[in-house]
Amino acid sequence: PAPAPAPAPPPPCAAASEVCMALDVSDNLCGSCAPIDGIPGAFRLSNPSGLRFATLAFDARHSSPGDNVHVRNVCMLARYGNGGGVKVAASEQCAGQAADNAPQVHWYGDCAAGDSSESECCDNAELVESGFDWERFAQGNSCSGKDSQPDPVLGEIDCYFDVSDPCADLGILENLGGKCEPLKGGFKLTNSDGLRFGGRYFSDKEVQSGANAPRNICTLAKYGDGAVLGGASATARCEGSGAFDADEQVSWYQDCGKEAPPAKRETAPTPAKP
Repeated sequence: PAPAPAPAPPPPCAAASEVCMALDVSDNLCGSCAPIDGIPGAFRLSNPSGLRFATLAFDARHSSPGDNVHVRNVCMLARYGNGGGVKVAASEQCAGQAADNAPQVHWYGDCAAGDSSESECCDNAELVESGFDWERFAQGNSCSGKDSQPDPVLGEIDCYFDVSDPCADLGILENLGGKCEPLKGGFKLTNSDGLRFGGRYFSDKEVQSGANAPRNICTLAKYGDGAVLGGASATARCEGSGAFDADEQVSWYQDCGKEAPPAKRETAPTPAKP
């Protein structure tokens, strides 16, 4: 029998450049890097054969401002790299364009934004968070990952980030997926879909002023998970309110009594002498 034809070579991939480094692009996704009109925090990635990550291209759908969770996530993959720490989320200005005549198998991105049932397999379901693993997403057009049908894919993306980070200005290390705003003597975190950490949301129970839960959540936001608390503890004035527009979500357990004290200021332990 005739030998099987050799597999087609992969499309050409642009190498990372000094321009990419200057624009704080951690993974150029096989594209060339360019600034956008001198806008701080903005960059463009382009490859006429299609942008790619780990051998797969990116779906060209959901790539316009206002319908672009997918493209915003691709921009964060480019800026921070797979598994990187997301310091500032990509903005709603992000947009993409399809590569001409370059249909390919792609990462699954054609789900509805906000569909939590597909958040583990579709890159358009919700914005990625620090430590994300892009390779958990499925390929093709469903969560099954069995679809190998070539489709139009992204050949160019314009990425925008608000580099005037209000969270950093307020000394917040973990914004819990929320918008950071100043308060007199403190800060406020808001997200109409619910604040979250480590893939779970926070319950709206026991969040009144004086309760321990909001104080501990504020401490987590201020100092980060696992940090030795080097500053003042959150005060009893901390309080929270429910995300009334959000569906019920799996949350951290906090509907318990007040016997356990809130997190307190501690010093690093003294190493044991040998």
